[in-house]
Parts: sequence; structure tokens; C-alpha cells
Amino acid sequence: MNRYLILAIAALTTFSACNKDDDDTNDDTTNPGTTPTEEPTDLPSTYVVIEGDSFYMSANSVAPDANAYRYQVNFSSAAQLDQTGNDGNTESTLAIVMTFKDKPTQSGSAPFSSSRFPAMGTDSVNFYTSFFINTGHPLESKNFLSPKGENLNFTIANGKLTADLPPMDLINEGDPAETAILNGGSFEIDW
Repeated sequence: MNRYLILAIAALTTFSACNKDDDDTNDDTTNPGTTPTEEPTDLPSTYVVIEGDSFYMSANSVAPDANAYRYQVNFSSAAQLDQTGNDGNTESTLAIVMTFKDKPTQSGSAPFSSSRFPAMGTDSVNFYTSFFINTGHPLESKNFLSPKGENLNFTIANGKLTADLPPMDLINEGDPAETAILNGGSFEIDW
């Protein structure tokens, strides 16, 4: 009799463990095998961390400008990488436009400038950071400039620019008293 009771309890336990609760809020059907607090492991290698939040490259392009070399990178949260906006592009929270006076063709170093309009002959670089509207981000619709001071060390090889971004306080273009912390990041972009 004890043998039948043990088998019945084992069968009931197995059945209960296999019965999935339909109200399970930890179910992530967009990325099976992960929970909402885990990030996918196949994220782009180009990323920035701003105010402690990570954003990953979702688009990049060279912006036309006869007076400077402007390279724009759009960044998305990990969740946005799987979302498409009404324009058919990947949803993104912000863009960084990296501006040099001329396109660097070899590895080097450039000091950051707070001007997004580089002077003739300068070797400086500027990060102009725009937070897009309708994203729900606390900084949406604000634009920030890199401060003077730090250097951007970069390597150009095999058609790519790679650089580790130093931490810096980005300055609100409309209100210099407000800053946003760029905690760091890494660029590996087609050049």
C-alpha cells in the first residue's frame, strides 16, 4: 500500500511541476530562455552607458556636411532592438553624432570639444547627443554636447574605427547647468 501512495504522490508532483501557469509574468516569448531582467547575449559590440543604462548601436550613417565629417550612431535599449517603429527602422532612444573637422584615416587621438562646429584645422572631436522624443526617456527631446578635456583614443584598421569611450559629463545644449553622465562605452563602427 505504501508503494502505491508513494507512486501517486510522485505522479501528482510531476504533473504539478509540468503544469505551466498561464499568468506567469516572467515568460518572455520574444526571447525564449531569458527572463525580462536578463539581457540577450548577442548584443552589438558598439554601446554606450548613459546614467547607468546601456544602449546598443541599432543604426549608423555618415551625415552630409561640406564643412566637417559627421558620423551618426543611433542607440537602442536591448528591448528596442526587437522593435520596429512606424518609419520601418529599429526603435531607438538616442543618437550620438561624432564630429571631426576631417575624416581621420589613421589611428590617433583627438581632444573632445564642446563645439559641434569644429574650427578649421583642428583635430578635436565632438559628441552631440540627442535624446529622441516619444521614447519615455527622462531626457527625451534634450541635446547634449561633450565637454572639453578628455581625449578620444581610436584605432582605424580593416575599415573599422574602434575606441573605448571615457566617462564624461555631457552638457545640455539649452541649459549648461544640466548634465547627463556618459559612464563609458565602446565603438566598433564601419569607417
